[in-house]
Amino acid sequence: MTEKLTPNRPSPEGRMLGEQLARLTDKAEQEARAKFPNHARRCKSCAFTAGTMPNGCFPTVMDALKCVVDGTPFHCHQQFDAKGIPTDLCAGWALASMATDDKLRERMQPIVGDWELSCVYDEPESGAALSQQPMQEG
Repeated sequence: MTEKLTPNRPSPEGRMLGEQLARLTDKAEQEARAKFPNHARRCKSCAFTAGTMPNGCFPTVMDALKCVVDGTPFHCHQQFDAKGIPTDLCAGWALASMATDDKLRERMQPIVGDWELSCVYDEPESGAALSQQPMQEG
């Protein structure tokens, strides 16, 4: 049985970190659009866009940052399949990931390697239902 998830809420720390994540993504977007002018746009509530609710939520911003640094796909929260699993990659994550090189990923691996995401989806096992795992409190 899956425990109920607690929605993330904006916090001063989340807003501060989110502002930096958005700043880095904005810079990466300028470079990416020069090469890929038709790259997907960030959604209106993207965690990688300054001032959005997800961009001010500490757990969301930390998950987004981990995913950029270690190459884990970060999914957009706009489209879900019938089982509630996100179907599209986040355009902001893709932009930020383009600016992250292998040297940085290698250097950061000892830090992010054991860093658990706040919400993960179980891998399907022979037709078993997918479920979200809640963030563990402190």
